[in-house]
Amino acid sequence: MPGRNDACPCGSGKKYKKCCLNNSQQVAGMVSQGMFEETIQAFQRMIFEITENYTHLLPTQFVELEDNDLDFVYQVSKLLNALRNEEKEESKSYLDHVIERQKKKERRESVIRSMDEWHKVEPSFFEIIEMENGVARAKNVFTEEETSLLLGFHTNDPELDCVFGLPVQCGPYQIFPHELIEILDDEMELLKQLIQYAADEEGKSIDDFLRTTDYIFPAIDHLDEMMEEATEDMIGPLSLLPEEEEVLQGIRQLQKPGNKDVIDDMIAEWENMASINYIQINKPEPMIAAFEHAYRVDLYPEDYKKVTLKYLAEKYQTTTGSISNRKKQIEEYFDDKMESPIITRQSPAADFSSPTEDMFRALNEQTFESEEEFEQFIQKWNETGGVGMMPDKTEAERLFEEAVQAPPQQQKEILEKVLNINPSYIDALVLYSSHLPLDERKRYLTDALKIGEEEFDDEFERENAGSYWMMVETRPYMRGLYAYAQYLLETNNQEKATKYFERIMYLNENDNLGVRYDLIPLLIELEKFDQAQALFDAFPEQTTEMMYHKVLFDYKAGKSEKELKKTIQAAIQSNNQVIVVMGILDNLQNGGISPEIGQSEYEAYQYASQYAHYWDEPLRELVRDIQFG
Repeated sequence: MPGRNDACPCGSGKKYKKCCLNNSQQVAGMVSQGMFEETIQAFQRMIFEITENYTHLLPTQFVELEDNDLDFVYQVSKLLNALRNEEKEESKSYLDHVIERQKKKERRESVIRSMDEWHKVEPSFFEIIEMENGVARAKNVFTEEETSLLLGFHTNDPELDCVFGLPVQCGPYQIFPHELIEILDDEMELLKQLIQYAADEEGKSIDDFLRTTDYIFPAIDHLDEMMEEATEDMIGPLSLLPEEEEVLQGIRQLQKPGNKDVIDDMIAEWENMASINYIQINKPEPMIAAFEHAYRVDLYPEDYKKVTLKYLAEKYQTTTGSISNRKKQIEEYFDDKMESPIITRQSPAADFSSPTEDMFRALNEQTFESEEEFEQFIQKWNETGGVGMMPDKTEAERLFEEAVQAPPQQQKEILEKVLNINPSYIDALVLYSSHLPLDERKRYLTDALKIGEEEFDDEFERENAGSYWMMVETRPYMRGLYAYAQYLLETNNQEKATKYFERIMYLNENDNLGVRYDLIPLLIELEKFDQAQALFDAFPEQTTEMMYHKVLFDYKAGKSEKELKKTIQAAIQSNNQVIVVMGILDNLQNGGISPEIGQSEYEAYQYASQYAHYWDEPLRELVRDIQFG
């Protein structure tokens, strides 16, 4: 199962926690798909209206902070409280009026009933008692009240102890449509003590304190520091060897203005390496040089041509070979600690393992006379994991599931068995094609599309175009279309690839596959600016992809210098790591490592690794000049 910070397996290009963690396509055992999606969309529309029209009620200016999830939760929480506490008329708050307006736009009664609970939305802590099929029985850490939380792919995660976020009612469950912050059990104990102490100091109950305080957010943000201090009180400060202490002092001297946190993180990582004897040294200079290369090349693209291994060898009176060896050790340490920083968006064509699809297939076999019957079915599915609730899988289906889980070297062999049993298995054809060279891949992909077009003929398309992804039976065909479009890109057939991407979006107007992120830069490259603008208008989102695609659009479309500069500044404000990461990826041969990956770095790596080839050097230089002065 993907982690909260992994690329979403639906292929949208977003982090999993920002996409299908709270998306009905990927969650097994929940409320009905339509209601779930509509409830999330309704809440997001409400937040959009609030952030557009009511930020003047905040005591400080509202800032959209995409680089820190906690900041975003904090901002939304403050806005909801501001609207809740500001009376408009007739004893109704601004929030009452906003919710009432939103309710008039909804048709589904179950969604409207959920919206009645949104007056109570506040940031909360929950202790996970038990979890099954993505639904957690959880207890509010302070009030002891139990509730059902929908946590998606965190199913049965033994390390998930406590969570924090803005829980929004969706039918019988509460969800976290914007952010879910994981807190380990020992961290939660410390937080409880800190919060209880702060509440006592203000003479408030915990409930009142959580509703009104700004304390909790920085407390979470600085919890690591607090825990380090608590640990130091118990075991005393870490003792370094003299040469290790010299490395620490050398790292500290690398600091440039505004990057104290980065230096502090590097020092903490070095102390950890030393404490576990990960790296043993007898000379500090090569290690300091290796850290300087990592620090300056990764964070300051204007420095990368100057800070070469040769330059550092002369500066520290050592050899380039010694620095390279130390850099390799540092990289191996980070590889052991976290996944590679070069993150690419997973193709939707690769997402063949979806427990939700089993549930939807089972639902398609049922007829429900009432919403109660539906909910009873879902409850039973949760309790049994779907065992005995759908027809047995065929041999081909069983083998395909085995192939999806198999390592690459075995996967191809198992897929050949699947296709021997069922040559018309679309997902098997698509996945098998990924193991073949380009000149052989086309045959299997075109076979997959032909089978899909025969199954979903013109009449089916006329009746269902626009909502294909909502029907589980069409998903293999959609995955095949996407895989074929990507094949066309790899074979430099951009015009034809464009038509296939556009067809996917025609068949699925909500674009659950995130095809827009691939299509927009392609349209810009082909100078189809009107079509690209139409997609910006249809998806007015402030994601890293869209903000930087807009920079590319304004540049290639020849917008005025003033307009282009404004677009670049907005993109930098949304994520200031993209142009930095482009430089890192351009210069990987120099052996750079990345800083610890936060949200902005993660999304920057996704964007740069997917779309940097559309950006020419003059545009990159222009962004650097604006960002770094």
